[in-house]
Amino acid sequence: MTKDVLLKISGLHADVDSDEPVELITAADYFMKNDKHYIVYTEPAVEGMEEVKNTIKISKNRIDVIKHGGQDTHMVFEPYKKNVSCYNTPVGNLVIGVHTLNIELNEQEHSIAAKIDYALEINDQHVSDCAISMDIQSKSHAQLKL
Repeated sequence: MTKDVLLKISGLHADVDSDEPVELITAADYFMKNDKHYIVYTEPAVEGMEEVKNTIKISKNRIDVIKHGGQDTHMVFEPYKKNVSCYNTPVGNLVIGVHTLNIELNEQEHSIAAKIDYALEINDQHVSDCAISMDIQSKSHAQLKL
């Protein structure tokens, strides 16, 4: 994998207003340290909020999503475990629980694909069954387009 990558994240939250997926395609930086893949990217500021710096850390049976900026959180996804974290937003703090049902990981020379199925809780209340798909590709070999 090269340092310069393209990242596609697709998310679906069932049982919420819409079953329409949310999708982001962006440039990101990639590196590997201590047998963990790191993908670092910035979400641009949206109306009334500052930009968010994101780090995705992928290891064999765990994926961490760390956000700093307009929203701060550290979500941990581990199969068959519930992890709780604080989600700091400009309008207040939320307690987020993610009960990971499954993680699928496919690592290739120039790409990584990951899929996470999980149940989302906010302040101890089940909100939605969710799925996140991540597609990370070396820019030099990417089939993704910005």
